[in-house]
Amino acid sequence: MSENNKESNNHKQYKRLALVFFLSGMSSLLYQVSWQRILTIAYGVGSVSITLIVTIFMLGLGLGALLGGELASRYSAKSGRLYFCFELILGLYGLLSLPILQFLGQTTSGAPIHLYGLLISLFLAIPTILMGATLPLLVESESREGREIGETVGELYCTNTLGACAGSLVSAYFLISIWGLDTAIYCASATNFILSAIFYPFLKRQEARLKLATEVNANGNAKDNAKDGSKDDLRATKAASADSHKASAIYLLAFVSGFVAIGLELCWFRTIEILVKSSPYAFASVLGVYLFGLAAGGGFIGKHIEKAKKIGQTKLYLLLQLGIALYVLVSYSLLNTHQLHALMRLSDMQELHPSFSLEIFQNLKSFSEGWFAWFDIAIWPSYFMLLPTFAMGASFPLLSSITAGIDKSDGKTVSRAYFVNVMGNVLGGLCTGFLFFNILGTASSVLALCCILVAVFGFAYLKHVDFKLRLTAKHLLLFLPLLLLLRYPSNEKLMNQMHYKPDGECTTYLQEGSSCVSMAYERDDSVWHWINGLAHGGRLPHMFGYYNRALEALSFAGKESNILVIGYGTGSIVEAVLRSPKVEKVTVVELNQEVMTNLKKMDQFKKLLQDKRIELVIDDGRRYLYRSKEKFDVVLMDPLRSSTAYSNNIYSAEFFKLVADHLNKQGILMVWLDNMTVIPKTIASQFNHVKLYKSFCLASPDAFCPKSLHDQRHAELLNNFSQEEVKKIGAEEELLGDENHIKENSASFGINTDLKPVTEYHLWH
Repeated sequence: MSENNKESNNHKQYKRLALVFFLSGMSSLLYQVSWQRILTIAYGVGSVSITLIVTIFMLGLGLGALLGGELASRYSAKSGRLYFCFELILGLYGLLSLPILQFLGQTTSGAPIHLYGLLISLFLAIPTILMGATLPLLVESESREGREIGETVGELYCTNTLGACAGSLVSAYFLISIWGLDTAIYCASATNFILSAIFYPFLKRQEARLKLATEVNANGNAKDNAKDGSKDDLRATKAASADSHKASAIYLLAFVSGFVAIGLELCWFRTIEILVKSSPYAFASVLGVYLFGLAAGGGFIGKHIEKAKKIGQTKLYLLLQLGIALYVLVSYSLLNTHQLHALMRLSDMQELHPSFSLEIFQNLKSFSEGWFAWFDIAIWPSYFMLLPTFAMGASFPLLSSITAGIDKSDGKTVSRAYFVNVMGNVLGGLCTGFLFFNILGTASSVLALCCILVAVFGFAYLKHVDFKLRLTAKHLLLFLPLLLLLRYPSNEKLMNQMHYKPDGECTTYLQEGSSCVSMAYERDDSVWHWINGLAHGGRLPHMFGYYNRALEALSFAGKESNILVIGYGTGSIVEAVLRSPKVEKVTVVELNQEVMTNLKKMDQFKKLLQDKRIELVIDDGRRYLYRSKEKFDVVLMDPLRSSTAYSNNIYSAEFFKLVADHLNKQGILMVWLDNMTVIPKTIASQFNHVKLYKSFCLASPDAFCPKSLHDQRHAELLNNFSQEEVKKIGAEEELLGDENHIKENSASFGINTDLKPVTEYHLWH
């Protein structure tokens, strides 16, 4: 075979290998997005649950990398076969994962934190360890073809991460939105089987070459030692000259970069989540841009690894980390500018992101206010993250190349670097989520993370600078951040920029923590309130009509002694039910501790919450019902919008069935509505009797009481309010129809189920 033909065949084989690793990354992210979303159904969407799921996932990947490196070192000749088997096992596990998750949900929902942490760990252990092991195994398999480790890692890392980027976007924007979470998991499983089939011919050819090499080998070495002699000599030389102290220092830097990278990702996600109003597509978009940046950086440095060696790989690695810190500080400082402030106002005008509404073409004003909402879910992540993640992506192949030769196996070298980096991710996620956000707030957390980068990598960089330039470098490292601090926003200033502020003098209340950002403005008795950038509740003159929702529910209920309120808002519903002397207990379940802490800073809420009949529970509403055996006369729901992330957990048919099981005889459920088709139809699928109003729905397992009795009870309830308050409350809200009306008007719409979140993933519906 001629050299040209041989080179052509090698190129084709490598393209096939690239496709395999692209699909591998894609399937991994399909699993991650889907499994993470399904696990919250049983274990809640509180900050502890979400952080546990993400941390365990990352930890599994890190342990998998260690395992993959060890296997690559011990069974180098069989690394390709191991990779093939791991992908097949992942596909089989994906097929079984839905029944396993269903079983866990039915038997352990509402379990205490230590138990559900253990269960999540057990469920995610096998697949995440297998996923983490794939990169070292494939690197080892490819390194047997004589490729340089920096180039190999750069190209494979780029391809795998591009696949992960595609998986993140495809899962949210298409698979889950159109077909549901179950379809996304089945597609991931099918992808594992497809890539295994593509990889198999490559595996057979590689094993044939190894067999031939073994036969030719004069010493009769086993397959595990049948590598090219020159490569063994090269490794031996590298290993002999490796400096263990230098290796430890490099691994420490890898840990710090991983710590800061995940911390910045959480800060970016919080910032972008506020700008795009807690969109369910925010996570996929942020992750997609993050992964694309990593892939682009990894691919770029992989192609230019020889140039990087001439510059100095360690010096370049350190400069990239310092560049990340500089860009992040600049990007947040520029939020003070008029241009970016104007774009933030455009994002603030729309509730749905992305909002592919054709109404923006009605007139010039609509277009000028609405066009940005079509693209902002991609623009904001790109602005904050694209350049820093490019630098992060370029760092990993550099790190692998710098540490090459420390171990006898390229796969083991990569695995250790990857493991240390992931352990930094794990600790960085925990510290940022539970410490930095609670103590420092978002803007100060970003600043602290950048200072860590500058301090650690700046000190390391100074050791690699010529003595003559060291003083100049010191001054730059000291004064550049100080200059940026002159324009860097405080926590309150950053949040003020991202929230609508009413005209006139107002008192600002801000509370940040691990679960959310609660922002409120108060003027006299008026209150404006936001949770993660989305207006929620408030106390304004026109909002007295909200009391009608609670009064209607109480008027139809057989009793009104024991009330459950899911979502405190700003307390209008709670205040309305507390006016009734017949109410003995009101259980308020609020997801976010920060909301209650912030509202209690205001005298009007402090006074209201002192009522001894209130029992405040900080928990996920669904998780609370799983744990509670108590039954209620009335359940009142005023949560965030049905189009926000994780909202389907309390808008699905399964959830409404759970509520029905917690109602006493002639009990009433009241649900605030921002959707007049899918949600009423979903409620009607679980309740025999439903009343649909203009902004809310009442439902009961039993027949509603006669209108005459309702009117009598309603009048009695109004007697608990002053005449001025009754005028503000106004007339009863217009009744649109019953369950038959809902059935007729929503015939062409689907319903929300746990696995098919129609209103949450609202695109294409």
